Amino acid sequence: MIGILERDTRSGIHVLELDYIADPGKRSPEWEADARRGLSKRDWEREYKRNWTVAAGLGVYSDTFDREMHVAKSSLSVYSDRPILRGFDFGLTPACVFAQTDPQGRINVLAEVVTWSGRGDATQMGIEQFCPVVQMRTNQDYAKMQYRDWADPAGWQKAQTDEKTCVQIMAQAGSHPAPGPVTFTARRRAVNDLLGRLIGGRAGLMIDPSCRMLIEGFGGKYGYDRIGQTGEYRDTVDKNAWSHPMNALEYIVGALFVPQAGVRRAVVKDGWGEGYV
Repeated sequence: MIGILERDTRSGIHVLELDYIADPGKRSPEWEADARRGLSKRDWEREYKRNWTVAAGLGVYSDTFDREMHVAKSSLSVYSDRPILRGFDFGLTPACVFAQTDPQGRINVLAEVVTWSGRGDATQMGIEQFCPVVQMRTNQDYAKMQYRDWADPAGWQKAQTDEKTCVQIMAQAGSHPAPGPVTFTARRRAVNDLLGRLIGGRAGLMIDPSCRMLIEGFGGKYGYDRIGQTGEYRDTVDKNAWSHPMNALEYIVGALFVPQAGVRRAVVKDGWGEGYV
């Protein structure tokens, strides 16, 4: 029956799920348009679609991200003749995102490597230990392919301990990234633009279903700092497990689509990096 789903759990509990469309009067586009009036996309997903992956806070991309539109139904194809684009975020729980442009100029997000899943205590890892993990994943899934790297601009700052920068450590591991855009506003605008853009009938940004942290981050786990119990939020983003892979992706998208004066920016034509300007 439309809108009604029955199932049994492993513990033997019989569950009856009742959706709003079980009511024939709530299936028309007119009814939905009226019901959605005054609700954000995030609130509609939580209250009517029973999407439990949508966080309760104020997500950075919750009003532009659509799981049905932006998450692929199956693994995304890899183009062997186009470079892999890698984005790095540093800190005590570093993350790396693998992406690629397709022939139409869309961004396909292929994979993520994280050090902390957001469950339980934070798992920390230094950049010296993280780089070999990323390179092993690169060799395993994208062997013999070229790649281009962008990283958190903070990686060019010297540590107070041994005066080495994260980028210098990456160079020792064979990676020579360019800095991603510094400003969060510019990165967010570039990602939002891709989320809202259709290219050849498909979203400009598509995420592989294996990228659980990114999907959860887009769904609301990557959100703004809450101001106590006031119900209001700051303009700054909560630094958590999801912010690191989200930032890594933002560096890729921002580097490709944000004009930056006075900053080394990768020139990408037909999916290939042609150097830096």
